[in-house]
Amino acid sequence: ASNHHTARRRYPVFVRQGMNENTLTGKIKNGVIFGSEAFVQTHGLDNEKTRLPGEVPRVQRFAGRPDFSALFTEPGLSLKTERNRMIRIACEEYGYSMTEVARHPGLHYSTVSKVLKPG
Repeated sequence: ASNHHTARRRYPVFVRQGMNENTLTGKIKNGVIFGSEAFVQTHGLDNEKTRLPGEVPRVQRFAGRPDFSALFTEPGLSLKTERNRMIRIACEEYGYSMTEVARHPGLHYSTVSKVLKPG
């Protein structure tokens, strides 16, 4: 009974403290997941073990993927082969659309399509 009484007394204080701090809003990824980058990448909705195909909206499914600008800042991207490798990674591993990928380096989406074409 003492623990219950103490908990009831402390709860309003806990809520007031939380209302005065804006700690969670900066940690939420796409309105779904919060935690460190490592946590989101390990347990995010793009993890094969946790994914339910078609049931999770795209923005939530790829909440843990790296920012687009981070993908295209590696050294050597001025080389066409390296640029093409990063285009494949962005589309195939991280689920970026061809249009999203084309927009960053200033390419046409048909160029990205040719890069992704097998063979």
